[in-house]
Amino acid sequence: MNAYFLVIDERLVEIAAATALRLSRLSTADVHVFVETAPGVEVAWPLPANDRIIWHHNRLQNDLPSGLPSSRKWPSIVYLRVFAPAVLHSYNRLLYIDADIYPTRTPDLVFDTPLPAGIGAVHDIGVARGAIPGLKVPLDSWLTSLDLAGARYFNSGVLLIDPEMWRAYDFAALLKAYYRDYGAYAQMFDQDFLNHLFRDRWTELSPCWNFQAPLFGQGFDRLFDPVLMHFMETRRPWHFGYDNGVGQMSRLYNEMFEEAGLVLPLDRRQAPGQKTTRRLRDTLRRGLAR
Repeated sequence: MNAYFLVIDERLVEIAAATALRLSRLSTADVHVFVETAPGVEVAWPLPANDRIIWHHNRLQNDLPSGLPSSRKWPSIVYLRVFAPAVLHSYNRLLYIDADIYPTRTPDLVFDTPLPAGIGAVHDIGVARGAIPGLKVPLDSWLTSLDLAGARYFNSGVLLIDPEMWRAYDFAALLKAYYRDYGAYAQMFDQDFLNHLFRDRWTELSPCWNFQAPLFGQGFDRLFDPVLMHFMETRRPWHFGYDNGVGQMSRLYNEMFEEAGLVLPLDRRQAPGQKTTRRLRDTLRRGLAR
């Protein structure tokens, strides 16, 4: 048996619900959604579900050691994905996907990939291109500071996992040790940690399994027909005025919400830092262009 899983907080509940429902219709595998919230935060239950969508509330956060670095872009919830395989121990393969990923068709074929080290992933496009937003030092210097000089570097938005092999790791202890030694240099936190832990042992997957936003609109889709499209930017298809060379994605997300019977609150339709006047201007401009 195989399964997909997502790990989110309350801000992405509707997005994850619609994605989970789509996955359950494209695949025969189970879909697990872990919702991790701060104390006292209410979640809008019930959510779209069927017998293959399983919801978990605050199952992972107690495993997280304190004192790990985080930021607005990389909140502490990002670490929790490493603890989920211990809960999902009855499966042969797991595929973790970020909530900002759209499945174009069934990803089930990826489950057949051999995993000698227990993990499969796709190169991080930003690192491959040497263009990481906000990086204040040369890329080579940063990778050297993380003890990753000369190593391949993957994006953790999609992770193919052998849960039995992952249960051999004490992730809480490993995280504490890693950030004791390298925390001052971390930029992408859990992603940096996982790349160090599985340095050059991870199985490389085709970009089609994690088709990242920097590749959009540049013709790479003709080489790597995307299965999982990763909108790893501040503005995403469910935000007002989205356009990144794949404008039809806003329509597809709206259809996905409608199929799930969900209405995304207006405050979640607005990208972080996006002013109302700019939102209205962008919407009007696109309407006139059409």
